[in-house]
Amino acid sequence: MTEQEIIKKIIAAVPEIVKLKFGCRVLHKGIEKVMTSYHKDYKEIIVAGSYKYYIKIKEVKILGRPITLEDVLVAINKTKKEIELKSKGILFYIDDKTNQEIINWKLNKPFHEQSDETKELIGNLLT
Repeated sequence: MTEQEIIKKIIAAVPEIVKLKFGCRVLHKGIEKVMTSYHKDYKEIIVAGSYKYYIKIKEVKILGRPITLEDVLVAINKTKKEIELKSKGILFYIDDKTNQEIINWKLNKPFHEQSDETKELIGNLLT
């Protein structure tokens, strides 16, 4: 499973990730920006910068906020797989054959900053 497929599965389980609200990342003209507020009446968003910058919603691709460990845990929970989380960010999963997989999540880091191995193991748990 590719990283984008894993992200799609997590977003499907936690759709709040891509809601337009403070901190939501958007792509505008190939540049990633962070939204600070949303004007429903004008169908515009304001993005962070050296001054207020208004953008029409139809001109952006919504990327969403960074995916957190909490989002991943909610997505895994929806698969009905049992996992154990230790205080240092280590997740344990025992499959049907009692083989143990260990995922080492770097605490305080979003999904996109995790190792490829961690992403792959999370993808395995989401299948």
